[in-house]
Amino acid sequence: MCKSLTPYMLVLGPIIMMVGFITSPDLEKLVGQEYLDEVKALDGNMTLLTIFITAIGVLMIFGGLFLLSQDLMANSGKMQQDMLLMSRIGFMFAFTVFYLFFALQLESIFIAQGENDDYAADPELVDELILDTYYMSQSIWSSMPIAWG
Repeated sequence: MCKSLTPYMLVLGPIIMMVGFITSPDLEKLVGQEYLDEVKALDGNMTLLTIFITAIGVLMIFGGLFLLSQDLMANSGKMQQDMLLMSRIGFMFAFTVFYLFFALQLESIFIAQGENDDYAADPELVDELILDTYYMSQSIWSSMPIAWG
């Protein structure tokens, strides 16, 4: 029996991430006032839970890829080891971009639900900030195929 965590993380990570994405609210196609109305009506605890589940899945995927590259280094030549080391840098870039997307999306939701009250004095500014952080998170999300590649 394999005593490595690598296969477990590589199999369970995408499943857990998929569960998180399936249970998360569908805000992808909403823009402007539709998004503001929908995000203000969300259950914050459920949203936080689904993003947490998705983040755990992503962590397992990237951790599994990192462990896989480590396992492959043991029986490879110098050039292959260098390439595997470069792939680790790519993993960290994609990992960072993915979590930046989550942070921006969460910040958008937190501002909309009044969790972050730094901007509460100006309601127009609040709506503008909500939409700006949402649009930034969507832009970063659309760059994920590049980061994964």
